Amino acid sequence: MSVVSQPVVGRGSGRLQGAEVDRMGDSITEWLKSGKYLPEPLRDFHDQKAVFKAMHANVREQPLVRRPDWIEGQVYVIDLFLWYMAQHGWTLQRTRRAGDYLDLAESTRKHEQATAAALMSALTTRAGS
Repeated sequence: MSVVSQPVVGRGSGRLQGAEVDRMGDSITEWLKSGKYLPEPLRDFHDQKAVFKAMHANVREQPLVRRPDWIEGQVYVIDLFLWYMAQHGWTLQRTRRAGDYLDLAESTRKHEQATAAALMSALTTRAGS
C-alpha cells in the first residue's frame, strides 16, 4: 500500500509554517510526511478517492451548508484538517465503543459497483440506440 505524500493542493493553507514547524522534531515531520497519521483505509490516495466519492453520494445539501464536491472534501479533510490535527498530536481512529457499525470497505465497494452498473447501463442503452 502506498502512503500519502505531502500534497500539492492546499500546501500551507491549513498547515503550520515557519517557526511553528521548526518547533516540531524531525521524527514528527517524517511521521506527517509518511501519511501514517491517517487511518489505514485512508493512507492510499486511490482508497481516499473511493471513500470520498462514496461519502459524497450520500451527502445532501443543507440549508446553511453548501455541499462541496468530493474533491474539495478530500482535499480539505485529508490535506488540511487531518494534517493540521496531526501536527497537534491528534489522529482519527476507529472507535472502541461496541456497536453494529457499517463496514467502510463494503460501503465503498457498493458505491463503486453501483457507479459501474449505471455507467454500463448508459453505455448499453446508448449502443442500442
